[in-house]
Amino acid sequence: PPHVAEVLNARAKVGEGAVRALLERGQASGEVDRASDARALASMIVALTYGIHVMARLHSDRRSLQAAAGEAVEALFRA
Repeated sequence: PPHVAEVLNARAKVGEGAVRALLERGQASGEVDRASDARALASMIVALTYGIHVMARLHSDRRSLQAAAGEAVEALFRA
């Protein structure tokens, strides 16, 4: 239903905004590359999080989920 979609979209935006704020704080401290697009990185992190959540619901094993999350984190720090 439309009202459920609105609630889910609002929650996603809040979560993505929080991740973006953390990335921007990391950019200010030098922990995150300042040349990176914090908005795009936040969107990617949220998408990866949703993807891992869906994989977990499809009964993926814990080890493969942890490996996927680990690779995502490593990719962020290589960027």
